[in-house]
Amino acid sequence: MSLENILVVSFGTGQMEDRITVNDTKTWGIIDWLNIKKGIPLLEVYADGSADLIDYIATQLLKDKYNRYQLLVPNSKEKPISTFQADPQNLANLVDVANDFLDRSEGDRQLEELAAYLSI
Repeated sequence: MSLENILVVSFGTGQMEDRITVNDTKTWGIIDWLNIKKGIPLLEVYADGSADLIDYIATQLLKDKYNRYQLLVPNSKEKPISTFQADPQNLANLVDVANDFLDRSEGDRQLEELAAYLSI
């Protein structure tokens, strides 16, 4: 089968809006990288890196036949969120983020474009 006959739609589980920078980590030790209160930064770097790589490769191979839906997960001191914690409060916060995304016109627009494409 040729790549022209393939459509890939990828739904991400969310990517933290605040990316970890080199300056953030200059003084970090192992405890900082595995800190649950920081959202387990080691796992986030690992997951973001592999997801970004797959996204890049799929975009290069499939061009407009590849669609990635990945919402940015905001993080604040008032409402801390991690993409790697399954406690009830964190899960409720993630549900709020997803609902906010779907409620905004951007989420609707992306899903409507996908539905229109699939109905062709």
